[in-house]
Amino acid sequence: MTEPDDGDGNSGGNGGEPDAAAIWYILGLIAGVFLVGKVVVSQDLSGDTTSTVQNLLLVALFLAPMFLLGGISKHLSREAARGKISWETYWTTMVGITVPVLALLGITSIDDVLDLANAWSAHDK
Repeated sequence: MTEPDDGDGNSGGNGGEPDAAAIWYILGLIAGVFLVGKVVVSQDLSGDTTSTVQNLLLVALFLAPMFLLGGISKHLSREAARGKISWETYWTTMVGITVPVLALLGITSIDDVLDLANAWSAHDK
């Protein structure tokens, strides 16, 4: 069963909400930077001693959270635009996914970010 088109290309649903994937890509980027920083500091890696495989792993760890959160966001926004879920459910679900991801990575406050920055600067010396 198809719904009638409203003239804007929307066939019913909850259209009208902009695509907010950029927000989740940025949060994923922050999570990726934090994840790579933790790995580099904990494994005492430096640019001179890393192999190609280690570098590829670090790149994957850097990009994975960004694409994961962005992909979930795009899927949920399509569902909301079709009317399968409300935009309130979209935002609640995305926040409900992002907060535990950040917490599992150890990002619970700005102090955690500053601690990693201090550890990184001590690692470089």
